[in-house]
Amino acid sequence: MISVLICTYNRGAVLKDCLDSLLCQTTDMSQFEVLVVNNNSSDITEELVLQYVDQYDNFRLVSEPVQGLSNARNRAYKEAKYDWLLYLDDDAIAYPDMIQQAIYTIDNFDFDMFGGMYFPWYRDSIKPRWMSNTFGQSIKFLDNIGYLKDGEYVSGGIMVMSRRALQMVDGFPTTIGMNGSKIAYGEETYIQNKLRELGYKIGYNPNMCITHLVPTYKQTVSWQLRAAYAHGRDSVIIYDMQIFPQWYILVYKLLKIQLKSILLVLRNLFKRKKYYWQNIVLDMFSSTFKYCGYIEGIINKKKVDA
Repeated sequence: MISVLICTYNRGAVLKDCLDSLLCQTTDMSQFEVLVVNNNSSDITEELVLQYVDQYDNFRLVSEPVQGLSNARNRAYKEAKYDWLLYLDDDAIAYPDMIQQAIYTIDNFDFDMFGGMYFPWYRDSIKPRWMSNTFGQSIKFLDNIGYLKDGEYVSGGIMVMSRRALQMVDGFPTTIGMNGSKIAYGEETYIQNKLRELGYKIGYNPNMCITHLVPTYKQTVSWQLRAAYAHGRDSVIIYDMQIFPQWYILVYKLLKIQLKSILLVLRNLFKRKKYYWQNIVLDMFSSTFKYCGYIEGIINKKKVDA
């Protein structure tokens, strides 16, 4: 048996699609529970979930008043009925055999944590021409079920782990990760690094799949640049970086990154037939934004350590 844990914040309309996909699983509903953690939503979330709770015995709702995805995830594993936890994003559609694939993996492999694949879902829009067909799609690490290597990570949108393993790393760190409307990343990567340090086994099942929403706000250049910045900023904590370069080294690397970006744009202008202005801006500045975020992360960490 397994607990499907969905942490949500103000996504009532999309959450309904997610919950409906869990009613269509090939696994009998007696073999899993669906626990929704409402993290201070002000929309229709509570009323919506209560409709499922009233109708289905394996649906439950709890509230986590402290804002932040990690706080909600920690509340979820403490409230879960079962010792195996499947974290599912609230803007995801589960494949009909997602839970079946999860249970099969638990029963036949010795992973302490494992993940699957996600594919883009354009629910409210058509994919812009300038965006890659693989935007919003996870990396396929393996063709069959197996172990992930160092440097390969389970996605937080669809991840399964044992409660015991999660407890050993004290749950998700609440200092990083999404919080309300703030763009932030890395809590899943952080715990995987900690689990590896303790000798826990992390696996991957490419047949355990979801489609994952690509909202319209992510289909903008400004959001993608801000996301690059957030990735760089949060990487300092995620990878527990201890070496802080001198300022002139940081400036040198920043200039080097910008030069490489310019060369990339020039090359693509000549080689790519469909190279839109959005691609030019992202190729020119994404790496720079990420590195600037990294510099902020270093500054923040120095302040904390001091």
